[in-house]
Amino acid sequence: MFTFKKNEHLKSKKTIERLFKDGNVIYEYPVRAIWIKMQLPGNKTLARVSFSVSKKRFKKAVDRNRIKRLMREAYRLNKQQFILNLENKSVQTAIMFVYIGDNLTSFKFIENKIIVILNRIESFN
Repeated sequence: MFTFKKNEHLKSKKTIERLFKDGNVIYEYPVRAIWIKMQLPGNKTLARVSFSVSKKRFKKAVDRNRIKRLMREAYRLNKQQFILNLENKSVQTAIMFVYIGDNLTSFKFIENKIIVILNRIESFN
């Protein structure tokens, strides 16, 4: 369960466009989450997730990749309870985490923010 497999990645251009058009936004600085309840392709996955860091804020690809890696790891370690709650409610969701901070932060800080966001999404479902 502590994996983040390829079928859990949000890659569909149509889904991402719909997410930005109709999605709900949760701000938990320095992470913003855009999410929507929807029927996802490939019914086995309950949540499809994507991570983004602005090139405008972080010019170096090394920094952008590090932040995305930290967010992915924070999600991977804390998704168990979130997925179980989605399964109990038989809901599928698409989420995009966007890093909006200006500075690099620690893993613990990002992990706490991801946990808060996942709990808030659970409360809406």
